[in-house]
Amino acid sequence: MRFTLLSSALFLSSALSQTFAPATDSNGIKFWQASLDSDDTAGGLQLGLALPAEDDTENKYDYIGHVVGALNNGQGWMGISHGGPMTESLLLIMWPNGKEVMTSFRFASAYTAPDLYTGNASLSQISSSVNDTHFELTYKCSNCWTWNQGGDSGSQVPATTASAAELLGWVQATSAPTTPEDADTSILQHNSDGLFGAVVASARNSAYTSWAALATSAPTTTPTTGTNGTTTATASATATSLTVSCPTDHAIPNTTYDYIVVGGGAGGIPIAAKLTESGKSVLLIERGPPSSGRWGGNMRPDWLKGTNLTRFDVPGLCNEIWQDSDGITCPDIGTMSGCVLGGGTAVNAALWWKVTTLTPCI
Repeated sequence: MRFTLLSSALFLSSALSQTFAPATDSNGIKFWQASLDSDDTAGGLQLGLALPAEDDTENKYDYIGHVVGALNNGQGWMGISHGGPMTESLLLIMWPNGKEVMTSFRFASAYTAPDLYTGNASLSQISSSVNDTHFELTYKCSNCWTWNQGGDSGSQVPATTASAAELLGWVQATSAPTTPEDADTSILQHNSDGLFGAVVASARNSAYTSWAALATSAPTTTPTTGTNGTTTATASATATSLTVSCPTDHAIPNTTYDYIVVGGGAGGIPIAAKLTESGKSVLLIERGPPSSGRWGGNMRPDWLKGTNLTRFDVPGLCNEIWQDSDGITCPDIGTMSGCVLGGGTAVNAALWWKVTTLTPCI
């Protein structure tokens, strides 16, 4: 699962095809709701949000959500990012299993399959239904606006100002998870994604407390049952590390340089080369591993073994980044960024795009 949700161009194109209006579900809960049509996602999608009143500090990290997701021959799943992008945010995925709706919290520190979330977020279902074309879920999400996973922490607590917006990400897939009855199930990459900005003031309601009291325990949020019937994740997240041997001519401590260039990407490498050509002593620092085979890179598919080529030397393999980004994307940056010799150009088939100024419509 990936969320590519931080570019202003994507925000505008996604927002233009959404409609925003108040909505009331079968429980009588009033939501601020976004509706997306089939131009964005197969079968459409509805995402609703209800927040506590401004002075309700006890529930400031909670919300009530309402989702209507489309199914393809009875199959599919959808996900919500509570911070906007896929990485470094609390993720919630949901899917049908027979007549019940399964949910699971996940967390991704890189653009790879998310791990089970091990923080204190919990979900309680209020109501759910499943038919051949759609599933619907109304739920209470507790401690969902702040998160911490293995030292990676973040938050996006809804502001109390009248004009504030809450930026959320969404994804939708038309295929079922690998094992629908298992909350730990693996998932295939989604088919569509986007974001929406919820108007916080429109989502707040003084009746929130009485609506939240309707919540019951979810059928399966994560494997271990906690207090009050809610469920939380207990699986440990695993981190993948990549060890790269340094060349024998690496920089020697206490050596002085005329220039130190930080970042061996499309900007850093040419700058370091030009400075060196002018006779300056230059230290180029790159946090990631080597990319091309000629520089000592060894990341390659089986059919390239025995050659001096890596996945970065074959332009057609650039899309592999969405399936396998471990060790080559920056784990502490919310957008897709290459932490590898060559930077973003190494993971984008040596392409780069000139930045343009986008003027939003008012």
